[in-house]
Amino acid sequence: MFFKKQLFATTSTEQKSKVLDILRQNNIKYYLKTKDNFGGGMFSERRFTGSFGMETSSRFVYQIFVSKKEYESAAYFLQQSHL
Repeated sequence: MFFKKQLFATTSTEQKSKVLDILRQNNIKYYLKTKDNFGGGMFSERRFTGSFGMETSSRFVYQIFVSKKEYESAAYFLQQSHL
């Protein structure tokens, strides 16, 4: 991600879809990174404690990155769309 900059992060699949649609409509290449907050590796405490009591609506965090060169344009298009 050395040449990319985070444009947007959300736990909402609807917001994620809207942002990606805007980027596609404006021919801006993006990189989507999805983080599973319930996941854990072999050394994670969660494999012992589970996910009881955790908010399921925020299970996934969607991070959207664009190139540093296209960041200003992408931010402008999102701002125009009130996101």
